[in-house]
Amino acid sequence: MSATLTLRAPHEDEVSEVVRVLNEASQAEFGVDDVNDEEIRRWFSQPDLDVSADVFVAEEGGRLAAYADVSNVGQAFEQYWIDVRLPPGASASAGDALAAAAERRAVEMAEAGPESKRGRIVGGAWSANERLGGVFERAGFRLYRHSFRMVIDLEAEPSEAMFPAGLDVRTFRAGDEHAVFDAVDEAFRDSWDHVPGVFEEWRHWALDRDDFDPSLWWLALDGDAIAGFCLCRPHETETDLGWVSSLGVRRPWRRRGIARALLLTSFHEFRRRGLSRVGLGVDADSQTGANRLYEGAGMRPARRYDLYEKALA
Repeated sequence: MSATLTLRAPHEDEVSEVVRVLNEASQAEFGVDDVNDEEIRRWFSQPDLDVSADVFVAEEGGRLAAYADVSNVGQAFEQYWIDVRLPPGASASAGDALAAAAERRAVEMAEAGPESKRGRIVGGAWSANERLGGVFERAGFRLYRHSFRMVIDLEAEPSEAMFPAGLDVRTFRAGDEHAVFDAVDEAFRDSWDHVPGVFEEWRHWALDRDDFDPSLWWLALDGDAIAGFCLCRPHETETDLGWVSSLGVRRPWRRRGIARALLLTSFHEFRRRGLSRVGLGVDADSQTGANRLYEGAGMRPARRYDLYEKALA
């Protein structure tokens, strides 16, 4: 490691510096900021994240230059997610060192879990950042999948949302928390790489946030059962963008147009609120055909995310 390159955990008073590093990467990739101080504080305060052990910053020339963290996805000891951010001003060596440090930490996490669940490490890079893809390749990861950010412009009035007869559609109410979590976890069991969720972790990211707006969470109910859901929020930094955090339909109610109707409902509401775009993330080869659903509703791929994996030794 170069004498000018140092890895360490971020200090408590460096949230804004971490935000700067992440946004320098995002600005170079897409010309927009990715995060704000509130989002990083939320990340650093999530359940079971030890900032002193799980988060790394690279200093070059006495200045924060790059970032990485690692997490035990769903606390299941099966999949460990590495997030590396490499702005243009950081060296390739900084990216390599961060990826190696995060991998070592993932191995430590795995060793603390059941021997039968050694699992694998997963990381990703936007296709616009070829240098970051090179970091994963040099570290022995293999490219195995892609996902897309899809968007729609709301200049024109969206199509009408048509729900099947017999369903009651309403927004989230206090007391729905566990039922919604269970519905989300069940609906996404059919997606690739699904790891069972943990309620407190989900609550931290979905409910316990300043921008949580229950009027942007729609539930399609068949009696008391949640058939489908569309959980949305404004994007943290792109103020013209509405974000669909989670959209799904449980197996017994699929192929009846519920997901499309929920999605169109979100389009109408975001447009009514003056936002000009709606976006979401989707697997490029969705097993449930979600990408085809979104294209049929007028959305288009705007960014590609490349996913890499490596078996734990």
